[in-house]
Amino acid sequence: NKLLKNVLFSSAGQRLIIAENFQNKEEIVDFCQNQLIFLRNLLRQEVFLGKEKSPLKKIQIIKLLRSFQKSLLFLKANVNPRLLLENLLLSYPF
Repeated sequence: NKLLKNVLFSSAGQRLIIAENFQNKEEIVDFCQNQLIFLRNLLRQEVFLGKEKSPLKKIQIIKLLRSFQKSLLFLKANVNPRLLLENLLLSYPF
């Protein structure tokens, strides 16, 4: 996933700039859902297939999965989507 690599290798300031590209709540929900799918597949590949091509460790993937799951719940509860996305992107490991 190109966006994941961009975020992982970006500074905090660059991550906030990436967050500016998302215009509305629906785009942020789509982003969270896509990241969940991607991270689940990545974890599945590492655990079940023994492939370790990810720059993330398994525990980091699991933490990100939990963050995205919680984020989707917060978005349903009408949290500020932009603030949520910024916090999510800043929570990625550096």
